[in-house]
Amino acid sequence: MTQERIVRPQRVSHFACQSVFLTLGKQGGFKTLDDFLKFAKNDCGFEAVSIPTCPPLIDMAQASKSKSYCADLLGKYEKHGLPLLRLEGHTSTQCVCLDPSRKLKFGHFMSPKFRKLKHRQIEKLAVKEVKKAIDVTAALGLKHLVAFCGGRSFAVAQAKWAAWPKYFAAWSLALLAYKWNDILEYAAERGVILMFEIGHPENDLLTAQNCIDFRKMLTPKARKAFGVNADRSHFRNVGTDELNHFRRILKDGIPITNHYKDGIYVDRGDGTASPYGGLEPWSNSAGTFATIGIVGDETALQEYNGLMAEAHATQEGGVDIHHEAECVFIPNPKQGMIVGAHNCRALRDETPLIRFNNVAPDTDLTPFSTMGRRELVGADGAPMVLKRWGGGPFDKFADIPVSAPELLSLLADERDGCVAILERAGYTEAAAIRN
Repeated sequence: MTQERIVRPQRVSHFACQSVFLTLGKQGGFKTLDDFLKFAKNDCGFEAVSIPTCPPLIDMAQASKSKSYCADLLGKYEKHGLPLLRLEGHTSTQCVCLDPSRKLKFGHFMSPKFRKLKHRQIEKLAVKEVKKAIDVTAALGLKHLVAFCGGRSFAVAQAKWAAWPKYFAAWSLALLAYKWNDILEYAAERGVILMFEIGHPENDLLTAQNCIDFRKMLTPKARKAFGVNADRSHFRNVGTDELNHFRRILKDGIPITNHYKDGIYVDRGDGTASPYGGLEPWSNSAGTFATIGIVGDETALQEYNGLMAEAHATQEGGVDIHHEAECVFIPNPKQGMIVGAHNCRALRDETPLIRFNNVAPDTDLTPFSTMGRRELVGADGAPMVLKRWGGGPFDKFADIPVSAPELLSLLADERDGCVAILERAGYTEAAAIRN
């Protein structure tokens, strides 16, 4: 991070994904992409836009081969007063490091023949698609490509109990580094930074420490292309303070971008309190989404925005405010865009937010701001002290008869690659577990 102050204000940008797919060509929606862009600019007041690496917003095959197509694409968005801010490549990047159990869930993004392909074949297709997205990002003169890291360990780790092999986390991150290092070096050569979303289900970069350890395992060249896309909802949905994660990431010198939406967390004690509410529908789950600022902890939102503004003033290229339209509280996507744009500007300009009066219509969800701090209370009504557990499986690795490489289903080349990465990064004890 540089210390030079950036004078231009943060742009309020819109992630043209859910709003397009939910409305384009649908009853009550937009007839054409131009209609959508006019609405985003004139009715909502957005100042920039990002797009996913898929139709109808971009033809990646054309963009990867034609300079004139790229120029025309940029001109189309500029014509509407919505400069293209970045590409968002969630689907292809998710498949770079793929758990075998997730082949059917994510493989269809890579090939119509996904049922017949092995999961490692899908991974190879994903690498090609991600490199294409990197090439297109560079051809468009953009710097950032938002990504998911994928991962083998989340499917195992979401069973939140102690039966993990020793050094499981280190091996999981080493496998990520093995899968991503060459891609990140490829991006570095083209001046592109991949901004990995953290805290997102199905991915193995879940915390600031994960990111710092993962970055340590990369080669110096690959580190130049590693960044983080901060989405506070991923942490709010599990009742965790996101600011400490993002501060540590910035302190470590990792570039940052953002998605602005609210995560609303309700712990009903019924097992639905996983990051996206377990198997519950969004509107009924313990973790769901709201248009930025309408519910939830307003102070926490302002602190998050303040951190992003600080990063904008010091990070090369700045950090704009980026609205992501995922919302079950405002079921009309158009209204969600209008309210989201207003609230993003309100945060930037320190003007009043549009708010629900701490009640979400047609739902029984309790806003995060009304829940208070969790504490144990005895039968007499007095607070009880939570005593530290002095031993047992909850602070030690359980006696599980498999190793981390075996649990992660590693092939010989993957295992050897992970060993080399662990040794290079100084994880010598973890590297000694080869089988």
